[in-house]
Amino acid sequence: MELVKSPVETTLQALLKKATREILIASPYINIEGVKSIKNEFQSKGELKISILTNLSVQNITSNVTQPKAILKLCEGFKEVMVSSLHRLHAKIYLIDGQISLITSANLTQGGLKDNYEYGVVIEDEAMVQQIKNDLIAYRRLANQISLELLKEIAEENEGIQNLKNEHLKAIENSKLTKALKRAEQQLNDKLLFSRVQHGQSINAIFSETILYLLEKHKSLTTRELNKLIQEIHPDICDDKIDRIINGQRFGKLWKHAVRNAQRHLKEIGKIDNLGQGRKTVWFLKQ
Repeated sequence: MELVKSPVETTLQALLKKATREILIASPYINIEGVKSIKNEFQSKGELKISILTNLSVQNITSNVTQPKAILKLCEGFKEVMVSSLHRLHAKIYLIDGQISLITSANLTQGGLKDNYEYGVVIEDEAMVQQIKNDLIAYRRLANQISLELLKEIAEENEGIQNLKNEHLKAIENSKLTKALKRAEQQLNDKLLFSRVQHGQSINAIFSETILYLLEKHKSLTTRELNKLIQEIHPDICDDKIDRIINGQRFGKLWKHAVRNAQRHLKEIGKIDNLGQGRKTVWFLKQ
């Protein structure tokens, strides 16, 4: 048994390379970016079978979180294919040859495999893996079996739906209701930000903890890499629309100045160090 932290993609790719007979995937959300990240691991193994259990509900399809075209892409090149749709499916399981199973919080999406903070466990105990397989087959029996022909029709119809949704969004973008909604969302975001400060989490402390976490995980990062990852973790406090202004002059993004202050603080107390200058400066934990 092995514990799996983010990014899950690396572990899943390694497991899929071992497949010689069949792959079973349970994932309610599947998108094209997730499929592309694993497709190369088995695209040349034409003798493989694949079974996909997902949730092709109208809501998931029209919201574009479960993409029929992505499932079609995933099915390409397999000897046998089975696609099933189960309402309220929430399990995320990747099973290889009935011998190895990855149970995880990660959907087969870019967010699940690369971007989100997910967790999971790889199981290779024969009896346990067989039980997991039996349970997936039981779920599949309850599901709606989707032919590839129907999947192609759904994919084409969804393209039209997405076009209509885009036109609809453009039409309402400047409406009074949309503007009121944005103001309400901003007020809610302000309250959440205030709660951080109210509970003793200064911006400097938040960025300092995040810098230490990222350097422990990645060993070393340039200033540009560090800023990108920090913004992904804290989009609420890394707003590119807010500049630092002194005497009417703009001096870059305000949050980046706060990150630099946190870096200086951590360096002064001996927790991190750096080499180089400017954006190419490399930061690392001080031993």
